[in-house]
Amino acid sequence: MTLFRRIAGMLDWAGLNSLEIYLIHGFVLNILKLKSVPHFNTISGICLVGGNYFITIMILILMTALLNQSFSLRFVLFGKRDKIKRLKTKGDFNG
Repeated sequence: MTLFRRIAGMLDWAGLNSLEIYLIHGFVLNILKLKSVPHFNTISGICLVGGNYFITIMILILMTALLNQSFSLRFVLFGKRDKIKRLKTKGDFNG
């Protein structure tokens, strides 16, 4: 698999799950907090921002994957239904 396909696959996943990412992002933003906030242009400030970014991305991926496993949570939290149920119309039922 080429690097281009790998990046395209990640962007495709992020596009399909953008609602989940935006909603969860507000809850997990700034996980690492210090009592004295360092300035951004220092080594500790850059490490804090980098650490927060990495942890936030990992938690977003994990929570999105876990929440998408449950039909009821996916429907209640994000308004998403299964693709199979979306494709069915009135004419598809034999009753």
